[in-house]
Amino acid sequence: MTIPAGPRWQRSSPMTRAGDGDDREVWTNPSGVQYELRSRYGKPVNPLAIKGSVEAFATEVDRVRACVSSMAARCQFEDTPACPICGDVHWSPGLVVHGIAYVECDNCTHAFTRRRLAPADLDAYYRDAAEYVPVHVSPATAKARVEAIANPKVDLILDEFQRVFGRRPGRLLDVGAGAGHIVAAARAKGLAADGLEPSTIGRDSCLALHGFELLADDFMHFDATAIRPPFDVLTFWGVLEHTIDPLAYLGRARELLAGGGLLLMEVPRYETFSTVLERILPNLGTRHLDGIEHINCFTDASAATMLERAGFAPCFVWYLGLDWYEFAMRMLYRFRDVAVSQFVLDHFDAFQQFNDRARMADGMIVGARVIS
Repeated sequence: MTIPAGPRWQRSSPMTRAGDGDDREVWTNPSGVQYELRSRYGKPVNPLAIKGSVEAFATEVDRVRACVSSMAARCQFEDTPACPICGDVHWSPGLVVHGIAYVECDNCTHAFTRRRLAPADLDAYYRDAAEYVPVHVSPATAKARVEAIANPKVDLILDEFQRVFGRRPGRLLDVGAGAGHIVAAARAKGLAADGLEPSTIGRDSCLALHGFELLADDFMHFDATAIRPPFDVLTFWGVLEHTIDPLAYLGRARELLAGGGLLLMEVPRYETFSTVLERILPNLGTRHLDGIEHINCFTDASAATMLERAGFAPCFVWYLGLDWYEFAMRMLYRFRDVAVSQFVLDHFDAFQQFNDRARMADGMIVGARVIS
């Protein structure tokens, strides 16, 4: 069975599961080069434990709308001159979220905002803007997020690094570390882990929640020798969608993994159920597409193109999303129907697992090794 991953990349997948409970799939680039990946799907999760109450969704919608309005009134915006992944200047209209238009690259299929905050304002927003108050800094959800999100991700790192390199990793750098949950989980499992985080609220929250400090250095320019590279593992969990030049970030990551190592990136996927919901019930975006923060949204083809252009070979993929959380919250917000939303949340794992196995999840984690 062959499933198109875009106009040029192809993905072939088995029709039965592998004996170890995971699948294998092959990504083939336009020149016919093939990458074999181990593939995983979903995980049990209580979305309210990590995202907060149903009331928190409405509060977050209001926050995002107020943020967009505030940014539009006092910040500089600029046109995106070309596709951030392949550099092509031809695109088609996508969808509009909170008044900000996304377009779809005609070449690599990447989705990105046609206009975005100018670099200085974007940097200031993540560094110290009051509007940037992500749920992961909340003490109320911190323990649940470490147990449900950070620990499984660190377990994935340990498992895949052993599979790919035949040994245990030593040093890890988490870029865009938020409130330090990944770093804390990695240290608890014996890794020498550090994190970079530009936002003051993220660093302060990490110190309060976990008792250690994250580095405030800029990833593209920080002095890596201060924390003894080379790293074995470098991670971007929900970071690249926020950046003006994600390809440059991966280029820098390759430099820091020059001795060989593993890159992990978690990115939102464009061709998914959550994007369909955004088209049908628009302007409720808070985590998948929001216009201001998520200026990139990846297709499988654009993610593969970016990795290869930066000198990485993909070696595993984990499809997992919160599409049915999005559905439940939008039903509640739009129709005030508590019964329907609660039913969906009660059966979230069943709905989402089907979504993830069908590769319709609104997010994915991709692991890649440096191409020698």
